[in-house]
Amino acid sequence: MKSFLYLVLLCLTAPALAVIWSEPVLLVELNDPTTGNKANDPYLSNDGLTIYFCRNGNDGNSRILKATRSSLSDPFSSVAEISELYVGKRLYSPWVSADGLRMYYARHEGESTKTILRMAQRNTVNDPWQDVMAFTAIHQNLQYNAYESLMPDELTVYYSTPSPSAYNIWKATRSSIGDQFTNPVAVSELNDGTVSYTPHIMPDGLAIFYASIRDGYTTADLYMATRASLSDPFGNIERLNINSNLEMDSYPYVTPDMSALYFTTPAGVCVSYAVPEPLTIALMATGGLFLRRKR
Repeated sequence: MKSFLYLVLLCLTAPALAVIWSEPVLLVELNDPTTGNKANDPYLSNDGLTIYFCRNGNDGNSRILKATRSSLSDPFSSVAEISELYVGKRLYSPWVSADGLRMYYARHEGESTKTILRMAQRNTVNDPWQDVMAFTAIHQNLQYNAYESLMPDELTVYYSTPSPSAYNIWKATRSSIGDQFTNPVAVSELNDGTVSYTPHIMPDGLAIFYASIRDGYTTADLYMATRASLSDPFGNIERLNINSNLEMDSYPYVTPDMSALYFTTPAGVCVSYAVPEPLTIALMATGGLFLRRKR
């Protein structure tokens, strides 16, 4: 009993430990076996059984697709394009509400207007999607707005947009789901003057994952930043251990329990799993109490 209490005390007083991620596994079933086109931009339903992603079609334009699986241990199958959203223009970065009735995504409108964030909706999860709104109020200087990630109430969006010299992460807010997003501001603590993009905000808003080129590396790697409250700036920026300077890693999606990380590589969508920390393993062995440390 004393050793168990000591371990609990150690967990509560020791410095926070970084999450360790397993070796990435390529989800080859999401790639097109005929054309070789690779999957990218993953987003999963809360139960982890449906994945939304993008992949180029035969005309070279990116489309939004989905695939399903029966359990978390099964591979994805039944890959199908969400064809009702494709109007001959490239589509990117699907994000789907928890109830499965609203999808946020980006559509390339042409060189004159670049790429705009949009919203589609449906009455039930068995109905087709209908595009209902373009978020033009935050479309500044005809730039490329994409790679959005929303808080669960869908009233705050984080997204990527280029500055004159780099991609940066911005956020915008609104009062209700039917409103335009307004008041765009740069999340300056995540932007270091080079490239920071494809943010994924966690449901509590206290951690954000994103891709960036920094720290002397020459290709995009995945990073995590945290904050103590929603009113605080992000800090504690750290590079994830799954990165390699030989690859370009981007578009992270982390499951709400932080047990799995899905992301885009040149080979397609990969998944890594959180490896339990030594203190967690010790606690589980001594008393069955699972205390997951968060930064």
